[in-house]
Amino acid sequence: MAFDVPNMLYTRCTFVLLVLTLWMELDGQELLSSAHWLTQNEGLLESTNAFIYKDQSGFVWISSLDGLNRFDGRTMQSFRTDPSNPQSIYGNNIQSPFFENKKGDIWFVTEDAINCYRRGKGHFEHYFIRPHAIPNSREQYYAFHLEQDRYLWVRSDEHLYRFDTYYPGDTTKTQALHPFLGMRCAVTCKKNGTVRRVYGCFWDLQPGLEAIDYNENREIVRRQLLFTGSNQEALNIRQALPKNDSMVWLASNRGLISLVVGTESKPKYDIYPIQKNEVKGIRELSEKSDHEILVLTHAKGEIRLFDEVTKKYSSAIDVPLSTTGIPNQMIKSISLNNRELWGAAYGQGVFFSSLQPKLIAHPFYDNQIGYTQVIQIHATKNKQIWGLTTLGQTFVLNANQKLLTQVNLPDDSRIFQDKEGEIWCYSSAGFGSFNPDDFQLKLHLPSAGSFIIYDICERDRDHLLLSTNQGLVVIDKNHPREYKIFKIPDIRVLYRDLDGNTWTGTDTQLILFKQSGNQAPRIIKTFETGFVTSILSVPGDSTLWVSTLTGLRKFNRYTLQEDRSKVLPAALNHAIQSMVFDRQGVLWLAGNRGIFSYNPVTGTLRHFTQRDGLHSSEFSPGSMQLDHLGNIWAGGNNGVDVINPNVLNKESPAPQLSITGLKIYDKDWVGTASIETVQKIDLPYNQNTLKFELAALEYTDPSRNEFKVFLQGYDQRWSNLGTQNFITYANLPAGHYHFLFTACNAQGVWQKQPKKLSIVIHPPYWRTWWFCTLIGLTVLAIMRSFFQYREQQRKKQDRIRQQIARDLHDDVGSTLGSISILSESFLHNVEADLDKIRFSNIGEKARIALENISDIVWSVNPENDSVEKLLARMSSYAAEMLENGGTELLFQVGKDIESMSLPIEKRKDFYLIFKEAVHNCAKYAQAKHIEVRLEVKNNTLHLGIKDDGIGFDPGKVENPGMGGNGLKNMQRRAAAIGGTFSIHSSPGEGVTLHLAVPLVP
Repeated sequence: MAFDVPNMLYTRCTFVLLVLTLWMELDGQELLSSAHWLTQNEGLLESTNAFIYKDQSGFVWISSLDGLNRFDGRTMQSFRTDPSNPQSIYGNNIQSPFFENKKGDIWFVTEDAINCYRRGKGHFEHYFIRPHAIPNSREQYYAFHLEQDRYLWVRSDEHLYRFDTYYPGDTTKTQALHPFLGMRCAVTCKKNGTVRRVYGCFWDLQPGLEAIDYNENREIVRRQLLFTGSNQEALNIRQALPKNDSMVWLASNRGLISLVVGTESKPKYDIYPIQKNEVKGIRELSEKSDHEILVLTHAKGEIRLFDEVTKKYSSAIDVPLSTTGIPNQMIKSISLNNRELWGAAYGQGVFFSSLQPKLIAHPFYDNQIGYTQVIQIHATKNKQIWGLTTLGQTFVLNANQKLLTQVNLPDDSRIFQDKEGEIWCYSSAGFGSFNPDDFQLKLHLPSAGSFIIYDICERDRDHLLLSTNQGLVVIDKNHPREYKIFKIPDIRVLYRDLDGNTWTGTDTQLILFKQSGNQAPRIIKTFETGFVTSILSVPGDSTLWVSTLTGLRKFNRYTLQEDRSKVLPAALNHAIQSMVFDRQGVLWLAGNRGIFSYNPVTGTLRHFTQRDGLHSSEFSPGSMQLDHLGNIWAGGNNGVDVINPNVLNKESPAPQLSITGLKIYDKDWVGTASIETVQKIDLPYNQNTLKFELAALEYTDPSRNEFKVFLQGYDQRWSNLGTQNFITYANLPAGHYHFLFTACNAQGVWQKQPKKLSIVIHPPYWRTWWFCTLIGLTVLAIMRSFFQYREQQRKKQDRIRQQIARDLHDDVGSTLGSISILSESFLHNVEADLDKIRFSNIGEKARIALENISDIVWSVNPENDSVEKLLARMSSYAAEMLENGGTELLFQVGKDIESMSLPIEKRKDFYLIFKEAVHNCAKYAQAKHIEVRLEVKNNTLHLGIKDDGIGFDPGKVENPGMGGNGLKNMQRRAAAIGGTFSIHSSPGEGVTLHLAVPLVP
């Protein structure tokens, strides 16, 4: 179960770790910086923590008597035995250090078993030296070395074993060596990594040290018992720290021991006690460098540094355990990783700190000057530092930050030293000069009521400029009582740049003006900036830096334009009271949020607060100064802080990165591997709201580590999360993504190689290519089946039509033909006129019926469905009918009409109307010319027939052929096919007939 480390961890439990006046004698006077504490309030399972280990990924593992903890700088994760979970640790009392193999697996032991955290899987496995016949039996495991990344040296049941981690479940692979009583052990190895010697310390249980040498077969070649009191000095040996094959450092009750192990029966050793008559001695050692050892004393819990060359200890580093002042002797263990010191105070928890040179000094505190508000710091030409307070108390210190003297000046006094070295003072009492020899103030211009001086600068060799609430005051330095006031805006800040330009700041503007002699100032340029607090530039640079109560601004002194070529960090968009450049060109800024250092070239920004040792986060206007040693002095509400910029050259490393958690809709992602090691995850479409939990594994001040994230395929740019260590993406669409994040430590050092996790969110099945392809194929299959069905039905209909046409032609047609032939034959043998007429009518009717059936057969026959054949039949019929009468036929067909389709029911009636009209024309019209025109307009088929015959009156026609049944039949057929029919004629003017048939119902 994981617990979030609350923010109060860093506000309540972070404090200065050592007495701030203490300097170590070695390595540039290194000190512990501020300490951070982890207790049960922050998630520790138990507050007795003997072993602490930082793994190669950057996580810190912390043992306890009641379970295991893992810390990432923000979150404490806890592990305990869970009988229902075979992948939990076995046993809660952790009894050894941690050992990591090349795969990143962590081996350790509890009293009950050998445990391994499998990093790739994110769970634990446990094993035993011997098969467990009795549940919960105890073998008192203790491990002290991982040999050749494979063999774990373990003491169990007062015997020594060489446990094979390649075959952890096979007890036959474990090599039993010999009885062994060492409580804390160390080894030396040969070049191939095999163990050469084991040192077994008996701790405080009994005096003595055991040194066992082995051959290649792990057989004992020499075994020595030292410091047991038998013919030698009895010493309690608590820890061994081998230096080389023969020399080892020992932590003992008498102090630090350098022991040379040889073949002699009497060992060669030297004792270096912490103090005379040492009784408790040293509890623990940790190697710091090739010639330095970090020492933890047993009695007082002091941390000291021992130099192997000079054989001297540094002054004690006082480690306060809590704000309630619990004594230091509670510190029981320490470990050093690179420049990080981790320690455990039994019953109190774990602390960690950065071992680095001292960054911030406090001269007021060191000189026992009471806390007071410092309104100005001024470095004089004789290398003195003047600190002026609101009450007029002025403290003069030398370059070594030692107090020289104290001077009482008027309230709110400030000083200015010109190029000749003369010191001028302005205060609530007025304007004067100051004699540094006797520290006497000579007042030249007493304050008159509301006359207030804000700032001062040197116009030229002989004149000073004063900004006041009355305007600009020009003072002759040789005759300081003589002055001239010019009315210009209520200026607050004065600055004379290296080119002789005078800049001033008001509560709303930055102003550049020229002023010489007794001439009135001539304003050259103004900028709307807000309340200006300080102005600064450096030689050879065109940039003018302006601090305001709303942030930092940049201007070009030559073009007189604001410089926006590079965006300034957002952290500098707050009130800035004072600023100064150090010797490396880094800009230091003080305001109401601590102190910032900003490198204009690299863009590196660092933020320093009370957590870093500042006495205050509130600083005064004009309170920053650079002394001749390169130190930055800053005055604030609680005295003076002095920063050594050179310390920052020793940057702490960039954070290691890890994704510690992935939640999908607030539920933990479950995979076959740990989210910390997995490189790609696949998710279904309905698991698309993701929350990433991030860790920046660097412990200078973890609460100030910052994060940036970028989701390729979704984000347009990197997002800066600040100190927030999680990010949520909601309702991500299906697709391929790459989640990247990076982080920086408290010093602003960013990790240049981002952590990357590939994510695939699969679309729902109905949006996959294979599903779309299947649907497409299905639709095509259905369409194909539909068209096949229609084609089959059409063919079936065609077969029926063909059968009907054959039946009509063969049966009805032949019968009518026979009737016509018989009537003709009978007509030749009949003499009576009445009978001739009757047989003639029978034949005529049969021929007409036969002709009509022929038309029907032609229409029904599917072979005649094309309009092309319809036109051919119409043309053929018209030519045949008009040929004998000598009538000239003009048959015109419009464009693309032959490609049209006309249904059978419309085609038959259309043809019969045409046939009837042509028949009437040939029989009655007596025309010389007939014009037939077919065309398509607006999806309608138009038929026009026009002749130049005798015409008729359609309303008075008595001839059935012209106006009777024939005309009615044409009108009826036209209506049946949804068409319109019209006929226009008059006697002697021919006939015009028009038929329009829509092609779409």
